[in-house]
Amino acid sequence: MSEPTHQNPKPQDPAGAPILSLCDLDAQALDALLAAKAAGTGGTGGDLGPIPPGLTERSEKIRQLLALLDQDSPQDPPTDLTNRTLQAIRANQQRQRFSQQVQMLAEPRRSLGVNWHQLLTAAAVFIIGTSLLMPVMQRQQADSRRITGAANMAMTGRAMASYAAANQGQMPRGNNTRPGMVWWESPNANRQSAHSNSAHLYRLVRNGYIQADDMSCPENTYAKRTHLTNAHFDWTGPRAVSFSYQNQYTDRAIRLDEAGDMAVLADRNPLYQIQHNHFVFDQSTPMNAPSRAHRGTGQNVLAANGSASWRVLPTVDPFGDDQDNIWAANGIDFYTGTESPASPFDSMLVP
Repeated sequence: MSEPTHQNPKPQDPAGAPILSLCDLDAQALDALLAAKAAGTGGTGGDLGPIPPGLTERSEKIRQLLALLDQDSPQDPPTDLTNRTLQAIRANQQRQRFSQQVQMLAEPRRSLGVNWHQLLTAAAVFIIGTSLLMPVMQRQQADSRRITGAANMAMTGRAMASYAAANQGQMPRGNNTRPGMVWWESPNANRQSAHSNSAHLYRLVRNGYIQADDMSCPENTYAKRTHLTNAHFDWTGPRAVSFSYQNQYTDRAIRLDEAGDMAVLADRNPLYQIQHNHFVFDQSTPMNAPSRAHRGTGQNVLAANGSASWRVLPTVDPFGDDQDNIWAANGIDFYTGTESPASPFDSMLVP
């Protein structure tokens, strides 16, 4: 008769890992030893009790191994064992979460296939490009407004020439106009008797030679806020007037055909500030200061012959012998609003 085997075939769990277990003889010896101990007939000391034949030696070895457990006296578990165990579990879970967060931050984060480094690089390029392009775009916009203002001024020049052709060659000029009258009264669209110099220029609109919107500079944000027609006598206020016109309070009206290259219209004169809707002469502004219409870079100027040009300095040379400041009358440094040009051909463009 063959010897019984000491090993059972090793079963495996669903994952394929082997499951460890006692051989059949050791299992039988352990069962017999436990049964004798439970019956009180053996299993302790040197008496094994009723152990089946052939299992005595195995039972003795198992009993000796189990006796090692009796050498340590049993102790009650600590009262805070449960809390300590739960705290240890929570601490371990926190460490795992923190480790995962660190790993996620260390890896390149992507959104739509772009990581943070690429986004920062693109943002830096955009900011640098914008800083370089912005001045160019601003200059282009300023040039566009300047060109549009010059075109409107040239259109006003053509309207002025048409008016002169129908009025014995004279510039637009109202009746009862003489030296010494106040010319810087604030414009008022509904007052026929107003003495603002701009009211003379508005005669082009009243007589249908041009629209009020076409006599404006794009830099003037107030110009188109009020719709004006040929039923009005002037602009609605000093801020709405874009251009300064040749002072008409002279002994006689000036003919366009005799004025040549004399300046008769330009962007607004910078020597007069607007306070409480009235003009006030500003002594702190230099006489040769450029118009504020184009951020102090210069002004469009219309000559009596109808040509519009851009000038950095507010001067013209109508007869080739001297520079004429278009803002002021020759020999006058302070203004109260009753001054007149020094001569019929002295450019003095005022509100």
